[in-house]
Amino acid sequence: MSSSGCQRGWNSHAGALTEVKRHWKSGIIMIEVEILTASQAHARQWDAQLANCPLASYTQTSVHGSFGREINRAEESYITATGDGGQAWLMLNEISALGAATRRRGGLGRAAAALAGTFRSFNWYGGPVFSSAEPAAGLLGALLDTVDKLARRRGVFSVQRALPPVYLPESGREIYRQAFKTAGYDCSPVATVLLRLEGSSLDELRSRLHKDVRRTVRKAGEQGVTIEEVRAEETMADFERIRAETALRGGFRAPEPEHYVKLLRHYPAGYMRFFIARHQGRPVSTQILAVYNRNYVLCGVSTSDYAINNKIHANDLMQWHLIRTAHAEGASYLDWAGYSLNPSNAHQQGINRYKLKWGGEILEYDSYSKVYSPLKRRLITLARRTFAE
Repeated sequence: MSSSGCQRGWNSHAGALTEVKRHWKSGIIMIEVEILTASQAHARQWDAQLANCPLASYTQTSVHGSFGREINRAEESYITATGDGGQAWLMLNEISALGAATRRRGGLGRAAAALAGTFRSFNWYGGPVFSSAEPAAGLLGALLDTVDKLARRRGVFSVQRALPPVYLPESGREIYRQAFKTAGYDCSPVATVLLRLEGSSLDELRSRLHKDVRRTVRKAGEQGVTIEEVRAEETMADFERIRAETALRGGFRAPEPEHYVKLLRHYPAGYMRFFIARHQGRPVSTQILAVYNRNYVLCGVSTSDYAINNKIHANDLMQWHLIRTAHAEGASYLDWAGYSLNPSNAHQQGINRYKLKWGGEILEYDSYSKVYSPLKRRLITLARRTFAE
C-alpha cells in the first residue's frame, strides 16, 4: 500500500501522537502512535509482546536496548503504532557518532566528549516488527514519520543505520523498500549467511558441510577438543583474552574490559549463551549464541593463538556443535551474522569462504540511512578523521 497522496494531521496528547491518513485506496485510516520511555515500555511488557511477533529479533527488545544504554551511552526510544488492522513496534537508539572517540584518553578524548552531544544519530536493528508476518504499509509509514518528528525534536542529524527484520519474505521486503524510499531513505545492500534448520535432519545438515570442515571436525574430536556451555563469571576472562588475540590477528578493536562479564550479567540465560572449547583443559575457542524467537545468531567467534599455532581445530568443532544444538532445540535458522558483499582484502574473503563451508546460503537484505543535516554529516566526517586512532 503506497503512502503517496496521503494527508497527515498530527495531534499530541498525553505523550501520544495520533496520525490520520487519507489514502486513495483505503479511505481514512486512524493510526495511534505512542513514544514510550524505557520504564513505560517495561510497564507495557514490551518484550512479552515482541515474543509473539513472527519476525521479532532480540535486537528490538528492551533488554538489548538497556544494554546499549549501559555500554554505548545510547538513549533508547520505544515507538508503537496501532491501527490499519494490526500493531507495530520499533525500538531505536540515539547515540553519539563520536562514541568510540570519547573513550580515548587524553585531550582528544575530552574534546570528543565535549562534542558528542552535538553529533547525535539514530540507529536500529531488526525493526519495525509487526503483529502479523506481513508488514502493514500504513503502520510502517506512521512509524517512519514519527522517527522524523523525533529527530527534529532532538536535533538528531541522521539515521545512521536502520536494519529491518532480516528473515523477511520477499513480498514483505518490498513493502519495507517502498516505505523507506517514500520516507526519503537511502538503501544499501548488506548480507549474511543463513542456515535453514527447520525441515532438515541432522544427517542432511551434515551432508551439506564442505568436505574440509567435515575432516577438521572429525580431527578436532580425535585431538580431544571438548565444548561446554558456561555461565560462570570467572570463565569470562578466557572469552576476553581469546577475543583480544583474535582482534589483534584480524586488525579490529577488541571489546572494552569486562565486556563479557557485563553481557553475562545483563542478558537472561535464554538470550545470550556462552560456549567455550578446551584442548587438554586449555581454553582455545569461544562463541556467543544469541537466541530469540527460534532464530539463533552466532556472535563474537574467537580462536586462541595457541589453537592457530598448533592446528587445533576447536573452532570448527564449535560451529558443528552449535549447528547440532540449534537443530536439537527446534531453531528455524542459524545466522552467521554478516557476509561481505564486496570484500576489500584477503582476510574478508577468507571469512566469507569459511562461513559458506557450513551449508548456509547468502541472504541479501537492506540497510537504510537518512541525513537530516548535510552540514553536520560533513563535520562528523572531518571529526572522525581528527579523532581517528
